[in-house]
Amino acid sequence: MVTPTKSAQLKTPLILLIIFFVLIIVVNILCFFYFENQKDHIKKEKQNELMAIADLKVDQIVNWRNERLADLSAILDNPLIVSQLYHWLRDPKANRQKEEILTWMKSLHGHSRYERVIIINSEQSIQLLMPEGQDILGPNDKRLISESMKSGRMIFSDLYSSKFAKATRLSLVAPIALPGQNSGIADGAFLMRIDPYAFLYPLIQSWPTPSRTAETTLVRREGNEVVFLNELRHLSDTALTLRYPLEEKDLIASMAARGVDGVVEGIDYRGIRVLAAIKPVPESTWIVIAKVDAEEVYAPIRERFWIVLIIGGVLIVAAGAGVGLVWRNQQAQGYRKQYEGELEKLALIRHFEYLTRYANDIIVMTDKYGRIMEANEKAVASYGYSRDELLQTNISDLQAHDTLEDYELQMKRLEGIMANGLVFETVHRRKDGTTFPVEVSAREIKIEGTVFFQSIIRDISERKQSEAKLSLAMEELTRSNEELEKFAYVASHDLQEPLRMVSSFVQLLEKRYKGNLDQDADDFINYAVDGANRMQVLITDLLAYSRVGRRGKEFKETACEAALDRALSNLQAVVEQSGAVVTRDPLPEVMGDGSQLTQLFQNLIGNAIKFCKDRTPSIHISAERKKNEWVFSVRDNGIGIAPEYLERIFSIFQRLHGRQEYQGTGIGLAICRKVVERHGGRIWVESDTGSGSTFYFTIPAQMEIKS
Repeated sequence: MVTPTKSAQLKTPLILLIIFFVLIIVVNILCFFYFENQKDHIKKEKQNELMAIADLKVDQIVNWRNERLADLSAILDNPLIVSQLYHWLRDPKANRQKEEILTWMKSLHGHSRYERVIIINSEQSIQLLMPEGQDILGPNDKRLISESMKSGRMIFSDLYSSKFAKATRLSLVAPIALPGQNSGIADGAFLMRIDPYAFLYPLIQSWPTPSRTAETTLVRREGNEVVFLNELRHLSDTALTLRYPLEEKDLIASMAARGVDGVVEGIDYRGIRVLAAIKPVPESTWIVIAKVDAEEVYAPIRERFWIVLIIGGVLIVAAGAGVGLVWRNQQAQGYRKQYEGELEKLALIRHFEYLTRYANDIIVMTDKYGRIMEANEKAVASYGYSRDELLQTNISDLQAHDTLEDYELQMKRLEGIMANGLVFETVHRRKDGTTFPVEVSAREIKIEGTVFFQSIIRDISERKQSEAKLSLAMEELTRSNEELEKFAYVASHDLQEPLRMVSSFVQLLEKRYKGNLDQDADDFINYAVDGANRMQVLITDLLAYSRVGRRGKEFKETACEAALDRALSNLQAVVEQSGAVVTRDPLPEVMGDGSQLTQLFQNLIGNAIKFCKDRTPSIHISAERKKNEWVFSVRDNGIGIAPEYLERIFSIFQRLHGRQEYQGTGIGLAICRKVVERHGGRIWVESDTGSGSTFYFTIPAQMEIKS
């Protein structure tokens, strides 16, 4: 056997050391260019996102404004309504016309888009208003009315502060005059007041993606100042009161007022550095600013820096490990001679022959340093190494790079565990670099007084693929449910507008012509009114059902006593009319959505009263603490439910009776179940036909707050 010279022994480590330092330099250069590329990508991505959100908000505001103008145009383009207004203003004693005007005013106000609907005569005096009550026309109102009546056109006001109402408002004004009437002559005006807090401000403040600091603001220029028009996320009572001079060069709002457009970087009203997108709203003085704190924008860049740093460190360690492995393999040749004794070799062979005879799994045996001493044929086939190559390999070389640290930790745990061994999952690497998941059953054994580690390794690729498919299916089911809920919300929301118009005109048709035609016509009118009303109730219930998850408030400490009181207040007329007796035990405080808990109690109590038939309703509400949850019960003395329907009643649109017996859409109990499940609980009913029912639902006594 030829022994290496001392000179050759010294030369080999020096070459390996030079290779190691070259690898370090290459890794650092690659990491630097990768980090710079990621930094530019993240910044451009955030700029595009902000610009897209600014465009979205501008489009939403324009659409909202056009919808309001369309509402007023629908009235002014209707010759029947205009004629009624015109003649009634000339003859206010015409009660029939007044009733019809109040009917469509009530319908228009019922949209919940307008704070007040007002009709004014030519002397600028209020003649009719909805809802009824006291109101005063301020200077802004009178100026808008005068301008509209003189110009003969609709006017959509800017945001202004009403000193009389001490509120921020928008107004929509149009003159009342018959088509073809002489220019400049109007007998009155139509005024619709809009509360921006009801829809406009929430529309502006909403943000499409989760963010700690992002917000949208609306500003306009007034002289040498910029004025904030909406309430702000980080500051209260700011609408039309927060102002800054245009000379503030770095202030984003001042930049917008000076005509700057696009994505900029500066400070916001808090003096904090932000990245913002500026875009003016067409045909208005408004400017939309979509902004997010620079700290949040660049947080991913800092995270990427640490990731790159860690990856670079791992690569350097891997390079060092590779160099060390080469050196260690050279030294291993000498160590292996210690295990080539005939006695030890024969003992290993006998032991392994016994283990591998019927084995379908990978079996390897290593010494305490991890060097593979024996491996079965399954190991040779699975890893792609020849038997000789495996016997020159360390077990750590079969590990995927990112699992090596965890494997070393598992092997430290294994030391000293003789009886039961250790079972764990990890990822192994074949000779060609491909990886596969495995389950390792390892234990420490002694052969002829020498400690070895035996590992039985099973390929679990198929099991992992099945788990991945199941996880993907669950994600797809969740997405499908979210899309279905969104569709129900959009469909029910958008159907309300045309149905409300149909309902209003059918009711006018009933008032005007019922009794003036034959019986068939009266029946047809009744069917149309009843159908429109039932459809409106159905759409309203469907919208309420879809809003349970979409419009839920943040959970907070909620007194169930107060939620029950609000429910009984809403049901006061029904309780008094039925003579129902409602009793209660003390109810706890829970973490929950107060408005949804009110709706839950209201639906259950309303059902108990409705399904009581000819007896006086008697209802009792109680709650009992069981382990980590509260169990609530609502017991009644109603008609009861047959056992086969106890689960079905909580599904949407499920009715057990015809509409001639009991009114309803079959959505109330479905809403109850959705509310309870959102609160982390469950709902069920116990009942028999004719003996009343008890509805139970649970709410955790302590739970995490869900958004």
